[in-house]
Amino acid sequence: MVAPRRGRLSWEPGGQLEYASPPCASPLKAAGLAAEVVRRVASAAAEDGVRLLARGMDPATRVQDTRLLLDRPRYRRMTAHYRRRGPEGERMMRLTAGIHLNVDLGPDPMARFRAANRLVPLLGAIFANSPRRQDADEAWRSHRSEQWRRLDPSRSGVVDGEDPEACYAEFAAGADAFLLGADDRPAIPFAEHLDSASPSELAEHLTTLFPEVRPRGYLEIRVVDALPADLYPVVTAFTVGLLFDRDSTQALMRGPGASADRLERAGREGVRDPELRAEALEALGRAARTWERQGTPVGERAARDLRRFAEGFTARGLDPGDAAATCVDDPIVTPSGAPSAA
Repeated sequence: MVAPRRGRLSWEPGGQLEYASPPCASPLKAAGLAAEVVRRVASAAAEDGVRLLARGMDPATRVQDTRLLLDRPRYRRMTAHYRRRGPEGERMMRLTAGIHLNVDLGPDPMARFRAANRLVPLLGAIFANSPRRQDADEAWRSHRSEQWRRLDPSRSGVVDGEDPEACYAEFAAGADAFLLGADDRPAIPFAEHLDSASPSELAEHLTTLFPEVRPRGYLEIRVVDALPADLYPVVTAFTVGLLFDRDSTQALMRGPGASADRLERAGREGVRDPELRAEALEALGRAARTWERQGTPVGERAARDLRRFAEGFTARGLDPGDAAATCVDDPIVTPSGAPSAA
């Protein structure tokens, strides 16, 4: 396989293959670049008889049948920390995959950060794509979301409030610092290490926080399940269409937010939930209108893809987990047989 000319390929602890694109001025160019690289990787893997799964969670493998493929101190300590709390953390590390949408901070970083957090339940519900996992006791549209909800509330979820900087500082201080202290002792909150921790230890601790929107000099939106490549432009157009438009951002801030109940319903029911489905359809329409106002071929295509996805999936209470596609290079087709995105 030829490495991508731009961006970086790397491995995750469970053997997941991660592609990180370079920064792109056009959001749809970034989506197209990622799709191109993923298809090339899928083609190379197919030559060895391997098909790459495009689901947020492995539907067939039990966590006890896996092993940690990146055997590094960081991941060993992470595994031990999660294991004390239950199986969800190890499932997340070894059996899940997602899409990270990285967006600029914009002219008002705090406003965009808060709006992105308000968008989390809708993104999770609309693009849910992990409806099955081994040994599941409950049915979730996004079992990947289920694992994140339960693995360690001290370092996951949504961080939102009137003062985002203060809220995030409190979140970081309250998160268990599993990289510090004795290997064989349960982790304690980072706040209890403040008098002794070095700046580099604080910086490393911050990399172990996994909120749905993580500030990193840009906003890393982490809520979306892994998807087939055909849907990269759709999820990108939806996110950018809402976060880069002032009226849409204000509409998000007037909305119901990202309470624990909404996050739970988004992962469990997705757009089968009537309230979330109505909100999702309104948001998809708003994002489409934002792109249409550009009056460009790119904007027209983005709007068309958003509307086709809304009609083929969301309006019918369906999500990508209902589609026949399971591999990254499969075309996305609605259950009726009509393509949902060009």
